[in-house]
Amino acid sequence: MATRKSNLPKKGSRISRVEAERFLELYNQLGCYKEVARITGRCADSVSRWVEILQAEQIIRLSN
Repeated sequence: MATRKSNLPKKGSRISRVEAERFLELYNQLGCYKEVARITGRCADSVSRWVEILQAEQIIRLSN
């Protein structure tokens, strides 16, 4: 059985703040959760959840 060498994260591993910020950066460039998920090796649901959290944080910071 061949092993696959990859720098993609393991399934179920936690998402770091740095990785979440990269999601937001890529989403702002590409405009598509699915593409960000494909590039980062995460599922689109996780990408969308973290993008929405970071966008909400930016709105709260701007309103204060």
